[in-house]
Amino acid sequence: MWKDAIEMREAVASGEVSPKELVQETLEKIEQRNPSLNAVVHLQAERALKEAEARSFEGLPFAGVPLLLKDLGQKSGRRTVERGK
Repeated sequence: MWKDAIEMREAVASGEVSPKELVQETLEKIEQRNPSLNAVVHLQAERALKEAEARSFEGLPFAGVPLLLKDLGQKSGRRTVERGK
């Protein structure tokens, strides 16, 4: 288990773990915890896995580290929780 994003970044840079493996671990955590938290409304698991596998992350500061973003506005065709609604 990773403590923070810096530790994840170092593990990817050293080859200890791949970005895809980190995404898989993150998706497992979301699956376990989201039912009670309801923090992730629109999960793009397949897209995240494909990007983690296909992209080159060399030289980027947090290369290969998965992250979640809060929706702050309406996005066509996607459910949102803008302003807590």
